[in-house]
Amino acid sequence: MQARGDLIRAVIDFCRTNDAEDQQRLRKQIAGLLDVAASADRSPVRDTPLLATVELLEPRQYPLRHLGVDQVAEINAMLPWAALTADIDGKLLGSAWNTTKRASQQALVEERLRDFVDACPLEGKHVLEVGCFEGIHTISCLSLGARVTAVDSRMENILKTLARLWAYGYSADVQVWNLEEREVPPLIPAEWDVLHHIGVLYHLTNPAENLGLLASRTREALILDTHVATDETATKAYSVDGRRYRYQRKGERRISPFAGMMDHAKWLLVEDLIDICKVNGLKDIRRCEVREERNGARLLLWAFR
Repeated sequence: MQARGDLIRAVIDFCRTNDAEDQQRLRKQIAGLLDVAASADRSPVRDTPLLATVELLEPRQYPLRHLGVDQVAEINAMLPWAALTADIDGKLLGSAWNTTKRASQQALVEERLRDFVDACPLEGKHVLEVGCFEGIHTISCLSLGARVTAVDSRMENILKTLARLWAYGYSADVQVWNLEEREVPPLIPAEWDVLHHIGVLYHLTNPAENLGLLASRTREALILDTHVATDETATKAYSVDGRRYRYQRKGERRISPFAGMMDHAKWLLVEDLIDICKVNGLKDIRRCEVREERNGARLLLWAFR
């Protein structure tokens, strides 16, 4: 299954590149992956599902539970998956991105949300999930009782989210929205109760505009998780509506499903992100934690109206 996912991604990269050296490298990679895929064992891949997944799925009837091994393999081969989940029988849906990134099974109930719902229960709430990726966080919100509008800039992520939701017996309002564009698509709701903004803001060229727009439409609370600049790394600045924001410029590899839609992104300072929330009515900051990660400082923020 890992080889199958690597093969799909190699073919996609080959189709997207115009660089002769990249094409030659990818041809060799594809040939090797075809050999691996041809000799792969077709028996079901077993893994021990995470406890949270078992708790969520045990009482449910869902399509994945009733699919045969060949049918699951067919779904996994159809889409360029970059994350892996399982059901209670150990059926694996999706694929790891590579041996180091998203290489392990993801829980269907996300840990950051488990903490957040103690302060902001999602039962009966309308959640806007920014950057649904492959629907794993979407399922987290739905399992906690929310009604979800999930948006993503990439069509392939929309299709993967819809496929994963179907496989686990969930449904949500899933919409395409390129967050780099100022105009809000007509199918996006005017407001929502909770803003779920995890892992997206630091991929945008317009983070101040985006957060301000979304915060202004949020009726109750937001959970934000994003990389941030520091005083030392914020060496550039840009202005939005007369306000100057310092930022750290980061390059983006646009062909990656984890990257933004532009060639670079802006990482803002923590104090500016907090100020944007407060200016737009989310003045009650209940959690503000900065942690150091391999790629830089990262903020977890809860803000309430």
